[in-house]
Amino acid sequence: MSNEYQFKPHEQPIMVGSPANPDHPARRKLFYLLIGIFVGLTASFQNGLLVANLTQIQGQLA
Repeated sequence: MSNEYQFKPHEQPIMVGSPANPDHPARRKLFYLLIGIFVGLTASFQNGLLVANLTQIQGQLA
């Protein structure tokens, strides 16, 4: 007896080896969106801090 998930016809990959496209509930889609926005904002904030302080960091290291 196998407990593997069986993809519906519209969820199956288009080509062999490509990722599938499973259906997700609306709540999970919303959380994926919020997490993506959060990760994008924190990554850009960190990059902005590094670029803004690059001259001071270089000065400290001679």
